[in-house]
Amino acid sequence: MALSVDAARDRLLGVARKTPIEFVEVGSACGRTAGRALRARHPLPPHPASVMDGYAVRAAEVSRGGAFTVVGESAAGHPFAGTLPPSGAVRISTGAVLPAGADAVVPQEWTEVQEGTVRILRIPPDFGPGTFVRAEGSDVLAGAVVLEAGQPLGPGDVALAAAAGHERLPVHARPRVAFLPTGDEIYPPGATPPPGGIVGTNDLLVDAQVREAGGVTRTLPPVADDPKALAEALEGARRHGADVVVTSGGISVGPHDLVRPVLESLGATCIFHGLALKPGRPAAAFLWDRTIVCALPGNPASTFVTFELLVRPLLRAMVGAPWMRREVHLPLTRTVVPERTREHVLRARWTRDGRADPVATQASGDLSSLAAFDLLVRIPADPAQAPVVAGRRLPALVLPETWP
Repeated sequence: MALSVDAARDRLLGVARKTPIEFVEVGSACGRTAGRALRARHPLPPHPASVMDGYAVRAAEVSRGGAFTVVGESAAGHPFAGTLPPSGAVRISTGAVLPAGADAVVPQEWTEVQEGTVRILRIPPDFGPGTFVRAEGSDVLAGAVVLEAGQPLGPGDVALAAAAGHERLPVHARPRVAFLPTGDEIYPPGATPPPGGIVGTNDLLVDAQVREAGGVTRTLPPVADDPKALAEALEGARRHGADVVVTSGGISVGPHDLVRPVLESLGATCIFHGLALKPGRPAAAFLWDRTIVCALPGNPASTFVTFELLVRPLLRAMVGAPWMRREVHLPLTRTVVPERTREHVLRARWTRDGRADPVATQASGDLSSLAAFDLLVRIPADPAQAPVVAGRRLPALVLPETWP
C-alpha cells in the first residue's frame, strides 16, 4: 500500500544517523550547523562602554551641577589610562571604555566647553549611574550559551561566536551524497542525443538541492539499464564513502526498472516503496548496511518534489538541524481539482498580493514547471474530488529565493 509522504519521511528519519563533529574556522562556518552548544569565553561587551559621544563623569557630582575639568580622552581602542579625579570629566567617544571612577556619560549636546572646562547645561531628573553606559556583560554574560547544538549558523551567529572568543567552531560534517542517474536514454549536457535520448538535468537539480540542505554531492556518470552495470555503480558509490546515495529513474514497476531488484540482490532492505503522492508515486528508500539509498523517479518534477519532501529532511536531520521548510497558508489564485487517493503537490509562485499561483503546467516531465517558482502547495487527497476553489487557503512550503 502506498504510504503518505509524512509516514515515508518519518521512516527515513528513523534510520538517520548524525554526521561526526568537525571544527572549522569561524569565517567558514556560515551555512553550517552547530555540532554542540558553545559558551561565551568572556562577557559582551567586555567592559563598560559609552553609547554616546560626550563626557564620562560621576553621576553624583553632575546632580550638584557646576563645572568639570576635562582631564583626558577615551576613544574607541584607546582607553583613558587613569582614574577619574573628583570634579573631573573625560572626553569619550561612542563605544569607548568608560574610565575607572566614572559611572555615567553626559552627551556633548548637553554641554558647553571653554578652555578645558565643561559645563553641563541640561540635567534630566532621571540622570544617574548607568546613564548612556553599556554595562560589562549587558549583552552576553561570560559562560552564557551563544550557540545551541543543532543551530543553523547565519552571519549573526558566527559574528557572535567570534566576539565571544571562538576562532574555530564545532559543526556537523556535511553529509556526503552520491547521485546516480539511471537509464539508457540519459546523455550529458552539450551532447546531441540520438532518437530516444534526452539530455540529463536531474544532476543539476539534485546538486543544488543537496548543497542547500548542507551536503556535498558526487555526481556519477549515468548508468545504463543493465543489472550488472547498475550494481557496479551502486557499489562504487558506497565504496567512495557516500552517506546517502540518491538515484533517479528505474524505480517504477516496468521491465527496465532495475533499482529495487538490484539493491535487494546486494543485501539492501526496503524502507518503503510507493507514495500516495503526485508527482513522485514510485519513490522508494532502502537501508544498505550503513548507507541510505533514496530512489527517486526520473521525471524532473518528480525528482525535485520527492527530494524536497523526503531527502532534504533526511540530510537536515543528519546534521542535527531543523528539517521543516517554512510553511505558510496562502489562498489559491484559481480552482484546482484534488486527486482521489494521493496528495498533490503543486509548483506555484507567491504573488505580490500574497496568493499562491500554480504554474501553468504540472506535468512531472515538463522542465518549464521548475522555472521561476518558489512554493510547493500541498493539496490533500479527496475521494469525492470536490474542487478546491480559488481563494481557499492551503499549506505551502516556501523554497529559497536563491540556490547555492
